[in-house]
Amino acid sequence: PDKKIKVKVRSVDSELEFSIPSSATGKDLFDKVLQTTGIREIWYFGLEYTDKYDNPAWTNEKKKIKDLDIKRSKKEDTLEFRFRFKFFPENIVDEVVQDQTVRLLYYQIKSDVLNEELYCPPEKAVLLASYAAQVKYGDHDEEYTRNEYLSNDNILPKGVVNSHKLSRQEWEEKICLFHQRHKGITKEEAMLE
Repeated sequence: PDKKIKVKVRSVDSELEFSIPSSATGKDLFDKVLQTTGIREIWYFGLEYTDKYDNPAWTNEKKKIKDLDIKRSKKEDTLEFRFRFKFFPENIVDEVVQDQTVRLLYYQIKSDVLNEELYCPPEKAVLLASYAAQVKYGDHDEEYTRNEYLSNDNILPKGVVNSHKLSRQEWEEKICLFHQRHKGITKEEAMLE
């Protein structure tokens, strides 16, 4: 009998757990993730893992999962993967059809910018944060500003905040000014920005 391997696959919006045969390849696991998520625009995605040297690496579709040099946690025997964009569309509006693909792209880029895995200059970071506010809250409403609606949100990369002498409230005010200009933009349109 084929021994089972426990795997955990995280995406920006979900976490999946599977038991796969020890003979499973990268393609087998990738196909299982696609089957579970319903993603159809598969050519953009890959499964990433952290190797034993702490570097990110992509699964090889032909290589067996058990043969990958995956960094293992001492207390867990579960192998961890990240379902991420491996290739980015040049023009999202023209190339991406599925709403789910747009949503995953939006959340991955937002996360990568906030975690400083993708560089974003301060001016762009403020603009992107205002679109993120549009996605989360819809059209700007004066009621929000009285309640400091952005105060609990992770809105800007630490490097941007630390490189300027502005208070949290001043950053929020700048983002709020841009957010006011997005009136009428749908959540989906704001994600495309």
